Amino acid sequence: MARALECWQRYGNVDDPDTTRGPEVGSHNKVASIALDRAVDSMRGRNGLSLKAAATTISTTVKTLRATAHAAGVVYAAGKRRPLLTGTQMRERLAFARRHRRAYAGVAWRNGLYTDSKVFYQHPRLGDKSAPYWDVVGEHTPVEYSRGGKKVHVYGGVCRFGATRLVFVTGTSGLESKYKRQRTTSRGTRGSLQSGVCGAEYVNDVIPILYTDGLAMFKEQRVHSWVFVHDKASVHPGGSLYLKEKGQLVVEDWPSKGMDLNVMENVWAQVDRKVALAHDPDSTLEQYKQTLEEAWRTVCTPTYLAKCVESVPSRLEEVVKAQGGMSPH
Repeated sequence: MARALECWQRYGNVDDPDTTRGPEVGSHNKVASIALDRAVDSMRGRNGLSLKAAATTISTTVKTLRATAHAAGVVYAAGKRRPLLTGTQMRERLAFARRHRRAYAGVAWRNGLYTDSKVFYQHPRLGDKSAPYWDVVGEHTPVEYSRGGKKVHVYGGVCRFGATRLVFVTGTSGLESKYKRQRTTSRGTRGSLQSGVCGAEYVNDVIPILYTDGLAMFKEQRVHSWVFVHDKASVHPGGSLYLKEKGQLVVEDWPSKGMDLNVMENVWAQVDRKVALAHDPDSTLEQYKQTLEEAWRTVCTPTYLAKCVESVPSRLEEVVKAQGGMSPH
């Protein structure tokens, strides 16, 4: 008691600074708290240290460091993916499905030529979208698939009677565009070759082939009224004008996110699987193109295509039931 009174008079507290005593169990002194905070900071981000590695650097336990991280709002989680559809897109899809459940401008969906493009990668390198890591709640971001190697950008179309030819467009490795992008600067107007498919290429090189092949298939089956389906890609308006001049009915209000309504997405998925099974990793790009065309012919049988096309009305009904949400297709 006398010793405590003496310490109070000399130091202002009852602790004797000359007495060496470690911290109590479960507590951390000021230096240890700073070290823990720094360790937590070193864990943050996709390239941060693992929990075990960070704990080792400051000679503490994993349990202690985990508790410190959680107290600071830092958790181990995967990036949250963005919603596939926004509210505006859902309303647009719902309005489209309600207007055209069975037909478009009086033409049944079964008499449609469905077109779309896809990029195939000869040597895809896939990342992990769901890999978790330590970071503050709400700051986790997903990793997109990384693609590498040579690629092929191709257009195609299908109807219940068969498929069009494939059209390889700019964006394919080794294929230079014939069209220039005009750019006006202080030194005048300059032009550089397009790096991807442009409106002029779509109108001059893509649409004529898809339309001619589609027209031939429908004429052979004595179907005189049919509808050309393509999405709202920025290069497509010129194609719509080309088709209207030919007197062809074109879908004008296809929703921005209507991938589950276009049967071409199902066809591309099947072609992708066939190519993956048949593709030789050591083949050239030209051989890869041949493999792609063979897979296209194998997949596009009238039986399979008719089944896909006949499902379009039910897809629209499912969108209506889901209030603009995605259909199971």
